[in-house]
Amino acid sequence: MTREKKYSEESDRIEPDKMSDKEIEDWLLTCRDTLIVLKSEDSMVFARIYEEFMLDLRVLEKSGRIGKEELIEIIKEIEEQL
Repeated sequence: MTREKKYSEESDRIEPDKMSDKEIEDWLLTCRDTLIVLKSEDSMVFARIYEEFMLDLRVLEKSGRIGKEELIEIIKEIEEQL
């Protein structure tokens, strides 16, 4: 059995309609951990991944999977940890 892709092949953006709430939560935690490591190790890669992460958060918001307030809270929490 093949695993269904959670990302759009054309844009590399997440596809929230194919993700469960648990998968979105796990994705957020993985991104946070990745950003923390990259911040201390490679600032150029960090900047690119951070920008992509912000775009993915907008996709989540536009899809209705997270609200505006939740989006702001996620960004605030991530930035506090960086």
